[in-house]
Amino acid sequence: MNLQAWKKYFEENALHRVEPDWSRPCTLGRQEQAMLARSLAYFQLGESGGGNHLFSKAEGWVSKQHVELLRMFIREENEHARQLACLVKRFGGSLIRKHWSHGCFSFIRQALDFDWEMQTLLCVELLGSAYYDFLGRQSRDPVLREACQLMVQDELQHLAFHLESFQQHQMRRSPGQKTLWRWQFKLMLRLICAAAWLDHGRCMRHFGTNWATFMRKVELLGAPWLESNIDLRLWYLCVRPAFPPASPFPSVGAAS
Repeated sequence: MNLQAWKKYFEENALHRVEPDWSRPCTLGRQEQAMLARSLAYFQLGESGGGNHLFSKAEGWVSKQHVELLRMFIREENEHARQLACLVKRFGGSLIRKHWSHGCFSFIRQALDFDWEMQTLLCVELLGSAYYDFLGRQSRDPVLREACQLMVQDELQHLAFHLESFQQHQMRRSPGQKTLWRWQFKLMLRLICAAAWLDHGRCMRHFGTNWATFMRKVELLGAPWLESNIDLRLWYLCVRPAFPPASPFPSVGAAS
């Protein structure tokens, strides 16, 4: 894994962040604003964790440099939480301190080892990437569109970052272990998305996105983890993160 390149990316991204123009007026109706505020508040709660539990587990699994990259990753997630809080305020909503889906997710995420926690976080990254992408494309509010575009750019980079780490872990697994991992990940991703749909489905449907369309987007983003053999060059063309794929791994199948 190219730790130095990722360190440079996170540092430069923190220095050159673009801030949405929060002063622009909102022309959405009150009902639509209330629906958006409620949905965004749920996501804001999920993005606001400190990551201490993750860091303590990581110290037994990965290098100190990798742990520092995880801290940078969590700081970017916290930056998303700040932007989401601004959006909730913009639409006249209130932040929340707890919610049943967040409580269930936290319990599941912390239940087992570092590998389990990272794959649970990956499910939420895939879910969030699709959610922000649909809102950013389909909302009429210019500030929401701008904020979602910025968060999608970060999330795609996060997926590329997680993919490099995943490929290293896959190289240590037997063919049978890889198959079992892939099937349990498919199940976990589907269950987490189904639970999130209970919170966000109304908002997604309002903006023209049904469950099937939403899951197709999630599965496209998650193809390197869900499929046994995929050409990463094609995935990067579809997803388009700015950071290039690691050259030693031309396809997931070659490393899995």
